[in-house]
Amino acid sequence: LKLDIGDLVSDWKLESVLGSGGMGKVFKGRRGEQVSAIKVLAPTVAADATARQRFEREIDVTRKLEHPNIIKVFDSGVAQVEDIQYPYMAMEFI
Repeated sequence: LKLDIGDLVSDWKLESVLGSGGMGKVFKGRRGEQVSAIKVLAPTVAADATARQRFEREIDVTRKLEHPNIIKVFDSGVAQVEDIQYPYMAMEFI
């Protein structure tokens, strides 16, 4: 990923890397006083239509669930860094 600490994803400033794997990275981000875990798909994964649909389904399903033990989704979309698109989901930081 070309995304790194200090970059912006939408209006979320990336503060640190919480984890990474084959699908992408999870960052700790901040929007004003609000803190979030921001899951970002790697460009190679986002280019795969099936993987991207699975990510979008994850976002849709998670938004619909309401339970104290399930994270809330604050924001989602596609961040553009240079010529690369990064689908992301900003969720409750636990």
